[in-house]
Amino acid sequence: MFPSGDSLQSRMLFQKDEAPYDRLFGALSVFSLMLFATILLYMTVFYFHPVIVGDGHEYLGITISFFNHQSPDLQSQDIALRRAIESENNVNQPEIYNYYDYEKSTINGQYYSYHFWLYSLACLPAYLTLHFLNLNVLKCFQITNALLLIFSLTIIIIYAPFNHFKKFIFLLLAGLNPVLLYIIWPHPEVFTYSLVLAAIVFMLAKMPYPAILMASLASLQNPPVSVLTFFLIFYGWEEHGWKLKSLLGMIGVSSISLAQYAFYYFYFHTYSLITEAQYASIHFITLEKVLSLFINLDFGILPYFTVLLIVCLISLMIGIWRREAIIPLLWVVLFLMAIMCSTQINWNGGMMYLSRYATYFLPVLFAIVFLSYNYHPKKLIGIVILLGILITVLTTAYLSIHYDMGAYCKFNPLSSAVLMDAPYLYNPPYEVFAERTLGLEANYSTCYPIVYPDRSHPHKILTDYKHIPDVEMMLNRSLTPSEINNIRVAGIGYINN
Repeated sequence: MFPSGDSLQSRMLFQKDEAPYDRLFGALSVFSLMLFATILLYMTVFYFHPVIVGDGHEYLGITISFFNHQSPDLQSQDIALRRAIESENNVNQPEIYNYYDYEKSTINGQYYSYHFWLYSLACLPAYLTLHFLNLNVLKCFQITNALLLIFSLTIIIIYAPFNHFKKFIFLLLAGLNPVLLYIIWPHPEVFTYSLVLAAIVFMLAKMPYPAILMASLASLQNPPVSVLTFFLIFYGWEEHGWKLKSLLGMIGVSSISLAQYAFYYFYFHTYSLITEAQYASIHFITLEKVLSLFINLDFGILPYFTVLLIVCLISLMIGIWRREAIIPLLWVVLFLMAIMCSTQINWNGGMMYLSRYATYFLPVLFAIVFLSYNYHPKKLIGIVILLGILITVLTTAYLSIHYDMGAYCKFNPLSSAVLMDAPYLYNPPYEVFAERTLGLEANYSTCYPIVYPDRSHPHKILTDYKHIPDVEMMLNRSLTPSEINNIRVAGIGYINN
């Protein structure tokens, strides 16, 4: 099913130094990583001001709980300490949020968070260090994020089965991209990305056990990664000649991913508080949401990794034509992860430009790029990848300079231009269009018709059937029978002016 080890060796991965200057790239890779690590750690320790965004209030509470009493349940002393830490950082949460995203256990009467506690526990060493040094403990999240990213990049240096030039390219691709925008977030985006990146490197190096371990740990915080874990078990089993002993060993390693389900079942008799509270459900899945993670002009992969995504799609078609399963299967992994992510009810939740959920898709795309390297003319693919990296780096640099925590309620320059000049080309999920047009997270169903950019200059309108007369008055024309029928059938739809 997969290319054989010899085929992979001759075709793409395990290549020796190809040029006299290749060793130079080895030294350059190490130097670049050391420079990157130094700058990133300096910025996270001394420059970046910590913030509370997204579910950060909850993750901070869990870390404090481990600090105070070595368990993840939220107690009154944890609430008091969290309030003091947040106040010192100019964050003031109302008392109603003391137990927000926590649930009282039916077993012991203690409060436990909706999200699993592994990421918060991983931040505890940094928290302890900052506490004993009498520094701002809220920085524990951004310092941990930086260390995890550096860890995964170090894995590339040590284990990636490439020549030094390709390792250098891999480092640039993996380290200088919009994932950096999540470094200061008290959130598991960088945590998950880093572990998935390490898993992919181990997979390419034919080391299935550490690959499965990394993916399983990542899935504890983001369950869609479990799809990748299943793939890695299958891939590793094939590499080990379909031996039952190897399969059982890999399943044993992956069983760590069941810890979150066991934890919640023990305390709440449910496998997930998030699904129990209807924050996620299979009923929320739509094709538009799934595809938006890849091609949405505001938060999808396409505007941030344009060249990379095109290369991966071309490689998919070549892989199918050559009847080589690995790249098509990796695309299946991506699609299944996207389906699992789309169970979220809040699709336009806080994010830093690139969707939070799309961050851990990236290492899989990196794998596709390098697995298909010899599908393409050698010089051409090198130039294309370097061009793609340059575009991504410049985009990331621009977004870093114009860093805006409220960007998830705004259209970016690209989507704004399309909406103004060719609105029929951009039809994002309704929630995305509504909240970014309104400029806030809201119950947009009470705001129809929603008009971009405004009522005096309508270019794109989101409306329900009841407000069609308002739209016609606004446009000073009658809608066509097809426009009216589409909205009548669907209950809601776009009108492009």
